[in-house]
This record gives sequence, structure tokens and C-alpha cells, in this order.
Amino acid sequence: MKQVNRYRWTLLSICVFALGWGNPVQAQYVEARILADTTELRIGEQVNVKLSVSHDSILEVQFPLVQDTLGGMEILDMQPISEQQLDGKILLEQQLTLIAFDSGYYRIPPQDVYYFQRGDTARKSIFTNAVALNVFTIEVDTTQAIKPIKGIEQSPLTFGEIAAWGGIVLGFLAIIAAIVWYVRKRRQTEEEDEPRVVYTIPPYEVAMRELAKLEELRLWQKGEIKSYYIELTDIVRTYIEGEFQVPAMESVTHEIIADLGKISLPVKLIKDMKSLLEMADLAKFAKLRPDQNDNLQAMERGRNFLKDAHQWNKKQLKQQPEKEALNQDDPPTSQEPITDTPIPNNS
Repeated sequence: MKQVNRYRWTLLSICVFALGWGNPVQAQYVEARILADTTELRIGEQVNVKLSVSHDSILEVQFPLVQDTLGGMEILDMQPISEQQLDGKILLEQQLTLIAFDSGYYRIPPQDVYYFQRGDTARKSIFTNAVALNVFTIEVDTTQAIKPIKGIEQSPLTFGEIAAWGGIVLGFLAIIAAIVWYVRKRRQTEEEDEPRVVYTIPPYEVAMRELAKLEELRLWQKGEIKSYYIELTDIVRTYIEGEFQVPAMESVTHEIIADLGKISLPVKLIKDMKSLLEMADLAKFAKLRPDQNDNLQAMERGRNFLKDAHQWNKKQLKQQPEKEALNQDDPPTSQEPITDTPIPNNS
């Protein structure tokens, strides 16, 4: 009996030795876990989840790949995978921050972790644990009445705020005052420095030349009625301003007529000028389209006004020295009131 047992132990030892010699076995350590810092949270709160894999250094491990969501929860932040050696093992960790916007139970499912030994193509896998999270809403006391929304609470103004606004207002007023002063000063300087126009060519000759040029342009024949009357009246206004020192370029029609009456211009000339300016105003501003006779008559009226007004002014300038000498030799004993010749109003 003892001999039989001896043969059994000998045969068992030979088998174990043969198996160990033909297939050497080496222990392989891999561990994967999911840890959450809490399992209960309110809607909108964040939870930190850590994925960790610990393994032997002889193994190659494929860390779980995570997308935008995990277990139905959104991933707000995903830290890079860290690696460290601990007690001869390699520890891989990744920190995730999750959030949920709906109440209920969320389950983070087990994650696949693949690994294989270096030099071996056989791939193996293990799973992490699953984690259950409870997301709940804020409890509302339905026994109490719904309170109205509170209005905006007005805080009292401080001295610093009043001083700041006062400074802004004063600064704004100071800027406006400075701009007004600068504009007035500049306008005054421009008026003082504005050179006085000296006519080297008599205004009458200049105006007659400009009328001849205007005729050559044939504006109204081309349908440019408005431009024709603008040019015509500008020529006449410039002549009046140069011949009689009347601000005709800056005045409207009734102001020009009034100024011509003040210099005692003959009534016929004033009436002709009034007709010409009123016709031009209608063509420029009222879109009146005068016919051919009106256009020709306007040019002729302007030319006749220049001639007659120039002759009248020459006569007045020639008679002025004689009147002054007569007044010095024979001063009047009485002075009669001087009356202006009334101007008929045809408007």
C-alpha cells in the first residue's frame, strides 16, 4: 500500500514538473475602477468622476475613450490622463466633471479596458465597476401661497456717486462751452482776416462777358433750365454786389429788391430785376419750365438791366462831386423832407 502511494506521488511530481517546464506562467495584474465624489446631487450641480487603471509594467493598456457624454450626463471638463508608478505598478488616472439638467437616476456603465503583454498579440479585457447617481430637484413647499416677484431694490445714492455724476455733467458743459467759444472766435477771426474784394475789371464788363459765355453754353436749349437760371441770376447778383456794394449773393429776392430801392435805383430797373429774379426762383425751386420766349426774354432783361444800371450809376457818380460843391457854396436855409419814390408791388 505504501509502495502504491509512493508511485502516485512520484507520477504527480513528474507531471507537475513537465507542465511547469513546458509552459512557464507569470502573474498578470490589472485593476480598473470608477469613483465618484458623490452619488446624490441636485440639478445643475457638478460631480467629479475619476477613471483609474492600475497594471503591471509588463502590460500595455488601452485607457477607455470617453466622448461628450457619460451615462447620459454631459461632460463639462476632461483632464488629461496622468501616469505614475506606485508600489511597482503603473497607475493611470483621468478626472472628469459631469453635470445633469434633468432629475432622475443616471448609471455610468462599466468601461472596457483592453490590455496585452508586450510581445504578445493576444488582447484581453476587463471592465470597470458601474456607478449609479441620483439627480433630484429642489423641493418646493406647495402648502404655502406663491409670493409675487420682488421689485428692484433701489439703493441710496452715495456722495461719491453724486460727485461723479456732477463731474460728468460739468465736464460735458465745459466741452460745449469750449466748442461754442472756439467757433465764434474762429468766425470772428475769419471775418477780420477776410480780404476785401478789389475789382480790377469793372463789374459791368465782367458781367457782360459772363452773359456771352452763358449764351454760348446753350443750357436751356439742352433742357437744363434750372442750371440756366442759376447761372444767369448768379451773374446779375455778382454785378449788383460789385457795382452797388449790395450783398446780393447772400440775399433772397425780396431783400435784393429792398436794397436796390434804398440806393434810389429807378423804378423801371427795379421792376425788371424783380421779374427776372422771380422767374428764376420759379424755375429753380418750383420746377417751372419757361418756354423759349421766356428764356430769351430773361437773357435780354438781364443784359438791359446791366446796361441801364451801369449808365445810371455812372451818372450818379459824376453828379456827386457837383452836388457836394454846390452844397458848400450855397448851403440851404431850410431842409425839406426827402421821400423815396414808391415802388409798385406786382407780386
